Amino acid sequence: MTVPARSDVDVMVVTGAAAPQAKPGKFLHGGVLLEVTYLPRERIASAEQVLASYHLAGGFRFDTIIADPTGELRSLQAVVSRHFAEEVWWWRSTTRRCGCATWRPARCSPSTVSPAGTRSCSSCSAARTWTASASPRRLFNNPASFLLAIVLAGALIAFADASTVRSRVTIGLAHWLAHLLLVVTVLWGAAQVLVDWDLSLMVNVGFLNFRLTAFTVLFVVAVVVVGGYLGSQLFALYLFVMHTTRRKHPTQAFSCQRLEDYRSFLRIKVERDGALTIYPVGVRRVPRSWRLVRDRAPHEPVFEPTDRPWRPI
Repeated sequence: MTVPARSDVDVMVVTGAAAPQAKPGKFLHGGVLLEVTYLPRERIASAEQVLASYHLAGGFRFDTIIADPTGELRSLQAVVSRHFAEEVWWWRSTTRRCGCATWRPARCSPSTVSPAGTRSCSSCSAARTWTASASPRRLFNNPASFLLAIVLAGALIAFADASTVRSRVTIGLAHWLAHLLLVVTVLWGAAQVLVDWDLSLMVNVGFLNFRLTAFTVLFVVAVVVVGGYLGSQLFALYLFVMHTTRRKHPTQAFSCQRLEDYRSFLRIKVERDGALTIYPVGVRRVPRSWRLVRDRAPHEPVFEPTDRPWRPI
C-alpha cells in the first residue's frame, strides 16, 4: 500500500493483549504522519460486536487492511461491510454512544428524548423527528436553507405592494414569517406522522452507494405535495387580504382566480392626420361554447358563440 507524501494515516494494530496498550502517538515515517493505536483482539471477536460499535464499524466498512497473516480480519471485514448499512446496527451503535439501557427502534417513551429536542437517543423513534423548537434551528443552521430563507425574504419584500419603504419591508417580512412558520409546521408534522416507516433499501449502482429509506421518500413527497398546496393557499390568502383591506395587488389578485368572465381589451385607430380613437371593449360573461362559421363575409368573425349571445359593453 502506498500513500502520498505528507499524508496523515491512522493505523490500528490488533493485539492479543487483554487490556489496551499505550499508543505511541503520532510520528513521521517516510514523509507520512502516522498515528498508531493498539486494539485488543477481544474487542473484535465477532462481526456483531464490531457493527454495534460506532467507531469500529466505520473502519471495517471498506477493505483498508494492511496485513492479515491469519485471514481473520478480512473475513470479519467482509461480513461487516455487507451488513454495515442495515438500520439495526445504526440504532445499536448510537444506543451505546448515548448510554441508553434499551434499544427500541420503532417506538419509545418521551422520557428518552433529550431536553433540547434534537437527535439524542437511538433507542427511540423521536431521534429522527423534528420538534417544534428544533425545526427553526435546523433550518437556519443549514447554510443552504438559511440562504434560501434570506432570498425568500428579499423576494417577498420586493413583491409587496406598498407606497413607502417601511410599509413594504413590514408587509414583506410578515408574509415571509407566515411562510416560514408554514414550512416548519409541515416539516415537523411530516416527520411526526412518518417516523415509524423504517423500511430501507440499499442503492448500489455505479458510483451511487447509499441507503434509501421509506421515511426519506415519503417525507420528501409529503413535504413537496402538502407544503406546495398549503404554500399556494397561503399566498392566495395574502393576495386576498391585501386586495380586500388595502386595495393592493389588483392584477395578481384577479389573475390568480382563473376567472373566464370580465374580460376587456382596447381597439385603437390612428387616422392619417394623427387623430387617435380608442374603443374599450369589455365582456361581463364570456361564452363557453363556440362553433366555426363556414359561410361568412370577410369582415365577420371566424367563430361565434352558441350558448349565449356576444354582448360587449
